[in-house]
Amino acid sequence: MKRNILSIFAIGAVLFSSCVKQLDVPQKGVIGQDEFYLTTEDALQARTAMYEAFVKNLTGIYDSGESAIYTAFPLMLNEAADDVIAAGEFYGDNDFGAAINEFRYDTNNQVINQVYKRLYELAYKANLVIDNFSKSDDTAAQQYVAEARAMRAFCHFYLAVLWGTPPQVDHVLTPTERAPQLESQEALLKWVAEEAKDAATKCPDKVDANSAAIMTKWAAYAIAGKAFIQMHDYKSAAECFKAIIDSKKYELVAGDKWETMFHANGKDNKEFILQPGKAENTALGNWSGPIQRGEWMMTQFWNWRTDHLASWPNIQGIDGWGGGAIRGSFAEDWDEYEHDSYRRKGTFFTPDEWIHEAGWKDQSGDEVRGERCDTSVFVGISGGTKGAAYLYGQDRYMYRKLIAWKEDVPKGNWGFRATILCRYADVLLLYAECAANGAGDAALGKQYLNDVQKRANAPVTDLSIDNVKRERQYEFWGEGLRWIDMCRYKEFDGVKDNGKTVPVTYDAFWTKGESTHRLYSEPSTPNSGTVGFQAGKHELFPIPYCETSLNPDIKQNPGW
Repeated sequence: MKRNILSIFAIGAVLFSSCVKQLDVPQKGVIGQDEFYLTTEDALQARTAMYEAFVKNLTGIYDSGESAIYTAFPLMLNEAADDVIAAGEFYGDNDFGAAINEFRYDTNNQVINQVYKRLYELAYKANLVIDNFSKSDDTAAQQYVAEARAMRAFCHFYLAVLWGTPPQVDHVLTPTERAPQLESQEALLKWVAEEAKDAATKCPDKVDANSAAIMTKWAAYAIAGKAFIQMHDYKSAAECFKAIIDSKKYELVAGDKWETMFHANGKDNKEFILQPGKAENTALGNWSGPIQRGEWMMTQFWNWRTDHLASWPNIQGIDGWGGGAIRGSFAEDWDEYEHDSYRRKGTFFTPDEWIHEAGWKDQSGDEVRGERCDTSVFVGISGGTKGAAYLYGQDRYMYRKLIAWKEDVPKGNWGFRATILCRYADVLLLYAECAANGAGDAALGKQYLNDVQKRANAPVTDLSIDNVKRERQYEFWGEGLRWIDMCRYKEFDGVKDNGKTVPVTYDAFWTKGESTHRLYSEPSTPNSGTVGFQAGKHELFPIPYCETSLNPDIKQNPGW
């Protein structure tokens, strides 16, 4: 049975339609919809609008007229994971992220609300291309339609994984039409997989410096494969991932260049399969140019708080809010397993490395190490004093992977690094996962697993599901993939106690009078209410109240 759900776009159409009836006067200087979607040039413009929405809705700001979490999409996926801790200047700072991390969000949560809306807004832009040009005989228009179908599938993949059975919007809705809410998450994922796989046949094949910003046929196959593997259809998933591998269009970045992938000078490589392209458009002005197309908030959220540091670390391009942290126990285990790997060193500093190798400078500009000196790693929380210094939410190990370097922020606060949505290492490890589950070629699965391990300069292992899981968590920390993997594995024990205690990091040089700087953390208990993952509730995010209040017939997720 299908449930009919009134989409936010149908509501907008109703309001628009009623206004037109009241004001039945042709508007001068405006081209009507029936007169616009006609030519190949019109199709190109509609496609361009879709990719503009791709950048704005996933890594920019949804609407300049609303108060927005600019980077809600990557923030939501990262903060829910079991290897991240919410952080900030104090409890309540950056709470939009902490509420996700500590599982104390509700149906009005701003981040959840915005991600939900943005995915549907992007799907709507895709549907405009599909509905208006599907019957075109023009080869270029047919390609644009295929790209739009893959984009729509991409949106519904995340809607399915994050919300289970949200409305399926596969065309532009009429003013009175309701979009169906499918019976199961699997039914929606199956539609996503088949839609993306079919669209791949007409998506562009090219791979160059700009192609990772568009829906190539290989990006479409990746979407299909991810939908299949989320349903545990390993055979179908393996076929999709093998098609990408056999294309020989992609390759792993060299190990000593691993860290550069996440910065401006690493954007042109053959590992990226899908990422929204970012570039400032000066014609849009200061607001729409840098904010909507850049990553100001992402940079601010992850960069360390220099107001709690003795000086500006060389690695960091601009100030930050220190909104997230890597979980100390996870980092400690990882460091013990592969201390000298390229990706470990590119992902986080050990406490000792941070003090001695982060490149601190005193007021004269000379570099400062961790020995006793006039300038410490920390300054105090007020007045520049040193005695009570701390970093709330940090757990001794300081991440570096998401820090914006100076080259990433050429215009001060604004950065234009592309957000990576899929890269070749992801495909190799997903194929290895399929092989470990009995689908595909086991020998090839082991080879692909080992290829990623060797590139990282990490221990080489046999093929097993546990080895693949560990490899994925290490390789993709902070890239928004961990929560999706946790949902697929149904492994949530790592977040059941989130928020019950929050670590606070101190420097023993100041707090204990030790002769050298040493980071240590102590637990704090700032939350008084119910926190942590609750089975039967938090496997899916709640459909936002703004949606269910408009249509009381919508089926809300369990526990909400």
